[in-house]
Amino acid sequence: MVINSLSRFPRTQRGFTLIELAIVLVVIGLLIGGVLVGQSLIDSTKLSSQIGQFQQYDIAVTQFRNRYGQLPGDSNLLPSTGAAGNNNGIIDGANYGGASSTWGAPSEAGNFWRHLSASGSISETWGSATHNNVRAGIDAPNAKLGIKGSLIQGMTLQPTGNSFGGMSLTQEQSGNYWVLCFNATTLNAGFFCRDSRYGGALTAVQALALDTKMDDGVPNTGAVLAAGDAGNLPGGDYGVRCLTQDFSAYNTNPVSQNACCPVSSASTLCNLHLKMFSLAGGSQ
Repeated sequence: MVINSLSRFPRTQRGFTLIELAIVLVVIGLLIGGVLVGQSLIDSTKLSSQIGQFQQYDIAVTQFRNRYGQLPGDSNLLPSTGAAGNNNGIIDGANYGGASSTWGAPSEAGNFWRHLSASGSISETWGSATHNNVRAGIDAPNAKLGIKGSLIQGMTLQPTGNSFGGMSLTQEQSGNYWVLCFNATTLNAGFFCRDSRYGGALTAVQALALDTKMDDGVPNTGAVLAAGDAGNLPGGDYGVRCLTQDFSAYNTNPVSQNACCPVSSASTLCNLHLKMFSLAGGSQ
């Protein structure tokens, strides 16, 4: 009689029980939940840091104005590289989004951070922009929120004049602003906060969150205005990208509104503009 030798040994293989499978699924769920909560906390921290950065610099400019009765960059009391400030209340020469040689001069906006540094209003040390672009982390502070190359710049936006290319601001909307924008390269001389793909610093979701926290959540009203990139403000090139076609809302729906420019809520296509002194409690 032939005896199967394997029958002499007990079976050691068995499947998972329902309880074991349930425990594994619970652990996986907890891990996924922890990752999502962690990412949410990171996003919330970055948002708070960005608002804090705006507040810090808003207070610094308020102190500068109270001390000198002038605006940084526009001041004629502090050393400047190139064109000195004329103290007319306008931080001009940025020509945001338009071809200009004023950054190479540099303009008043090019001396903005140098004046804040020289006055001791901020602890960082910044020189003047002596070329046609302002570089994040070199000529101006890196923004706390946004893709690499995003920066914070102070400037005056006017309905007319050379401080903003192709804009459509009302008189009420014009004034001194903080601009959170993306400046990718210094290769395109004269183009500030604009690159070859007409990019922006933020996603539509990030821009909406900032606008909601600091203002009314509407991109074309209030103290916070948005542009899809360097172009018309409020708005952006083609009226698409980070805003809806009528500029009245942020385009968080990842559907293209124009065949030329595929739009996604995950794309970095928003630049934000915040009225100076709106966070420091002062006035224009």
